[in-house]
Amino acid sequence: MMKIALPLIGLIIVVIGALSLGETVEAADDNLAFGAYANRLPGESRIDAITNLELDLGRQLEIVRRFALWDEQFPAAEDVFAEAGGRDLMLSVKPKRTDGTVVLWADIGAALPGDPLHDEMVQWTDAIAAYEGTVYFTLHHEPEAKKNLPFGEDADFVAAFRNFVDIVRAGDAANVEIIWIMTSWSFEVDSTDRRYAPKWYPGDAWVDHAGADAYNWYACKGDPNAHWRSLEDLIEDFRIWGQDRPDLGLWLPEFGSDEHPDLPLAKAQWIEELVPLFSQPSHQQFSGILTFSSEHEAPGSSCDWWVDSSAEALAAYAALGADPLFNQVEPPAEPSSIAIVVKDPAAPSAGDNAIVARLQAAGYEVSMHDDTDVIDTDVIDADVVLISSTVSSFALRDRLADIPASIVLAKSWLFGDYGLSASNGSLTRATDGDIVDTAHPIAAGLTGTVTLLTTSDRFPVGIPGATADVVLEVDGDPTLWVYDEGDLLPSGTAASGCRSTLHAFKDTAANYSPDGWLLFDATITWAANC
Repeated sequence: MMKIALPLIGLIIVVIGALSLGETVEAADDNLAFGAYANRLPGESRIDAITNLELDLGRQLEIVRRFALWDEQFPAAEDVFAEAGGRDLMLSVKPKRTDGTVVLWADIGAALPGDPLHDEMVQWTDAIAAYEGTVYFTLHHEPEAKKNLPFGEDADFVAAFRNFVDIVRAGDAANVEIIWIMTSWSFEVDSTDRRYAPKWYPGDAWVDHAGADAYNWYACKGDPNAHWRSLEDLIEDFRIWGQDRPDLGLWLPEFGSDEHPDLPLAKAQWIEELVPLFSQPSHQQFSGILTFSSEHEAPGSSCDWWVDSSAEALAAYAALGADPLFNQVEPPAEPSSIAIVVKDPAAPSAGDNAIVARLQAAGYEVSMHDDTDVIDTDVIDADVVLISSTVSSFALRDRLADIPASIVLAKSWLFGDYGLSASNGSLTRATDGDIVDTAHPIAAGLTGTVTLLTTSDRFPVGIPGATADVVLEVDGDPTLWVYDEGDLLPSGTAASGCRSTLHAFKDTAANYSPDGWLLFDATITWAANC
């Protein structure tokens, strides 16, 4: 079934309102976490997918399901977004590189300090340790699946899992919980079966939580003998296995049901059974559930796991997420406000439109102001004042230079007037840039040379002062640097608030690559919270 993404602009206010309605329920020992994997629809970004799913459900997700490849950049823009909203992550790292190369479990298990694989595991540890929320981390979920035969045998997986966990726990990663994830079917098969879950268990010393991905396939994979199964039936053997390990939290990292072709209300009723199920004393070991909102991406499959596969299913999912059995996430009381100064609010550039859409999608309150008449009192209550490169430097000059709010400045010809550079800046044409301060939060975990734009364009550059933290250069010229409040500026005065440049000129934001947006998101997050 083809699904179409809804536009975000104009809807995001509804999301915020929906999330702030309803009574916030205090987390109790017998409450469960509620999360999801949100697949993208055509035209959606990962951030759009999360935001639109939360709009559909009428609540913020407590946990976002995240799948990453071995050498994938982390955090990505979606992770920065999730972190800024206070969401936790359930992160699966698959030992397969972005070029398709398989990283064998046996090699991961044998990796020693100094080996490249060991260094890469340390890099993952450092990256997830920097995440503000809890990260439920696993190496290669569902390892027993047939598609994972090229990675090795069960003993190889166990060795790899243990080695990776040892490295994570040796690092500074107090926010990380280790979860081992199998399919629910692996707990049902005979003990002689290659897929039998206990064969793949790394041991209690290496696991904090256990998960089983559970699906009611019915006939969507083309099996004429398949029958409709309740979630209680699907997870019963997993639950019984967990009883022998009472210290483990049990999770459903993925769950879903297809629609019944002959019974239109069957999926909704399947979902409605979950609150009574997890309210039973027999299921108190469960810590959380994450629905899988997507189709089943496999040849010959018609399985529809989307939460809105029918109006009845969506209503049932929304009621599920609103039930007091599940922890209710209280969003920030007031979303950060961004005041954008542009040349003409009535006719913003493509770059300004892209920035506004991005900020609104992230939940910011956005206002636009004309460069010819904006004064400090117009933006005094904003958390961040973003000065677009489209402003006229002659019209605006330094009228806002001394405000206490954070300023993010994209107009290079005002760098000197606002004290960010030894003189007003210039422009440099490029597509890529170089991260020169990987430790700064604005770098968002990026390192080395990164692609900033999908097509070559100009970037503002200048001459930062001695107290500046330079994060990004293009063609050897600084383009993204920051000053903390109180830092001595090149003008000889102390910064009255946090100050940052921005790697944007006119329409460049409309052509940002994923890493270009990642740096933008991190810059705004830093400015709103510094």
